[in-house]
Amino acid sequence: MKKCPYCAEDIQDAAIKCRYCNSMLSQPPGPPAPAGHDDVRQLVLQGRKIDAIKLYRERTGVGLKEAKDDVEAMAAGRAVPARGSAGTSSAPAASSNTGCLVVAVVILIGLVALGYIYGVLGSSSRPDPLAVAPGGQGTSPDAPAATTGMTMRISGDGWFGCADQDAFKKLTQFAVQKDTEAFKSGLGAGILAGHCTMFKNGDEVYVSDTAVFSGLTKVRTKGETREFWTNLEALK
Repeated sequence: MKKCPYCAEDIQDAAIKCRYCNSMLSQPPGPPAPAGHDDVRQLVLQGRKIDAIKLYRERTGVGLKEAKDDVEAMAAGRAVPARGSAGTSSAPAASSNTGCLVVAVVILIGLVALGYIYGVLGSSSRPDPLAVAPGGQGTSPDAPAATTGMTMRISGDGWFGCADQDAFKKLTQFAVQKDTEAFKSGLGAGILAGHCTMFKNGDEVYVSDTAVFSGLTKVRTKGETREFWTNLEALK
C-alpha cells in the first residue's frame, strides 16, 4: 500500500489513479499550483483541461492563450507565474487602456465646449442682458413682431436659448444680477447637457411659440429638431 500524494488516502502500490480523489498518479505531482488555484490543478490532474482553463480565466482575468499556457504548464509539472489571487479578477490591460482613452476624450470635448462658451460670453458683442431680461424690464418697444409659423433670423452674436422657459429666466436673472460666474456656469452646463444652446448671427429660425408678456419666443434653428426659448429681441 502507498499513500496518494494528493489526498493522503491509502491506495494500492500499482494504482495509476486514486479512487478517492480521482487524481492521476502516472506522473510526479510537480510544483504546487499558484496560491488559490489548487482546485484548478485538481481539474488538470483529473483530465478536465477545458474546465480547468475556464476556471483559471474566471479567477485571474487573463486571456484564453495565457490561461491555456498556464494550465498546460500545470499539467507538465512546470512552475506557473502568479497572475491573480483567488476570488479576484484582473481586468485585461487593453480594456483598462480603452476606458482611460474614452474618459480622456470626453474630458477634452467638455473643455473645448466650455472654452467656446466662455469665449462667446466674454465677447463685447453680446447684447446687454439688462435690456432684454424677461420680467421687470418688459418687452422692448423695438422687439420684432414674431408670430407662430414665421421664419426669422438671429440678429447678432451672443444670444442663447433654453428648452425650458424657467431655466432661461433663471439664467437671465443671473445676468441681471451681474453674477457672471453663475451665468457662465449654468449656461455651460445646460449646453453640455443639450438643454441650452448658443445662436449664431444670421441663423435661420422658425417661430413655434411666443410669450408676448414676458418678451420671449420659442424657436427652432433650421435643420435642428430641438426648440429653445429666447428673447424676442434676438430675432429680426
